[in-house]
Amino acid sequence: MILLVDSGNSSTRFVFVDAKRGTEIARAVVRSSTLDSIEAVRSAIMTAAHDLPGGREANGSEGSVYATVVPAREEYLRNGIRRALGKGAGAPIAVGPSLDLGIELAVDRAGEVGPDRIANAVAAFTEYGGPVIAIDAGTALTMEVVDGRGRFLGGIITLGPGSVRDVVGERGARLHAPELIWPERAIGANTEDALRSGIVRGSIAAVDGLVAAIRRELGENGTVVATGGLGPLIADHAESVDVCDVGLTLKGLKTIYDRNRPNRPGAPSKS
Repeated sequence: MILLVDSGNSSTRFVFVDAKRGTEIARAVVRSSTLDSIEAVRSAIMTAAHDLPGGREANGSEGSVYATVVPAREEYLRNGIRRALGKGAGAPIAVGPSLDLGIELAVDRAGEVGPDRIANAVAAFTEYGGPVIAIDAGTALTMEVVDGRGRFLGGIITLGPGSVRDVVGERGARLHAPELIWPERAIGANTEDALRSGIVRGSIAAVDGLVAAIRRELGENGTVVATGGLGPLIADHAESVDVCDVGLTLKGLKTIYDRNRPNRPGAPSKS
């Protein structure tokens, strides 16, 4: 059993999975803003461990891997994981460019690539081959591009539907953040429906337009995979998306763990 931790801007997932098959055993999802201490991280992990079957406990994990988009949170995650899992699990693996990823980070500054983007790129290429475009839709909207030779070429980062909704809700005195569901009509007959149409249909139009631009630069189509909290919504309505894989980031974390676990022959040594 291993622990996968995916810490995004809005929420953080703590997921225990089977070490061999990668199947989920138990999870907890918390607001990322609450992870403001080592103890808060440990507590969230223990919440997930409470649902472990067969008398299993968190300290029965063989190891862990985590990715966070907020550098200030990394110390809390690293030490909170260590405290929850105990010494037997070894040091948590932090996703980054120095690891054995199975793909090449063929970008200008590999150290600037976010761990979540790395995990999505690794999983997309491992699961679907290349060329592949991985779209993560939530607070942000990111696109990761991996070519047929397994080279991560970079991608696109922009505001996601979640961010746009939140900004509208916070700054619009007479505007209320709408629920992000598909609007049946493009023309909203009231303010809420007009906002929903602009945010949801606008995001999907952006996805299709950006994918078309990426494909032109690549000179080939490739597979387009959607993930993230709003991945299913995007996949259902964007003509350019081939498949929805809501577990893509976690699959990437598991793949990275397998390639870098301390007892794996040829794996990099961990300090």
